[in-house]
Amino acid sequence: SAVARIARAQYSALTRPFQAAMHEYNQAEMKQRENCKIRIQRQLEIMGKDVSGDQIEDMFEQGKWDVFAENLLADVKGARAALNEIESRHREMLRLESRIRDLHDLFLQMAMLVEQQADTLDVI
Repeated sequence: SAVARIARAQYSALTRPFQAAMHEYNQAEMKQRENCKIRIQRQLEIMGKDVSGDQIEDMFEQGKWDVFAENLLADVKGARAALNEIESRHREMLRLESRIRDLHDLFLQMAMLVEQQADTLDVI
């Protein structure tokens, strides 16, 4: 019947663009997945982690990103703790440097006083 032909024509007309759109979507998804794997591989290399492409693929397949995130958070916490310790030592060194300068100035003043009063000291 005419209605069935129209329905088949509409189905055919809509199916082709839908398939093309789905193909394009799948291509974009695969490209994004590869870009993501490359970025994660670089980040792991920067962090000093030795992870193979197969391990990253397994992480993708199993959805085990929480392990990666926990390790990353632990590394960040460790780095922050080290930074805090370094900053604390730096402040201590600055205080020590200031005290040494004050002591140096005190010795210079003492040397000037001794020089100024050298005659008086020679008499004693």
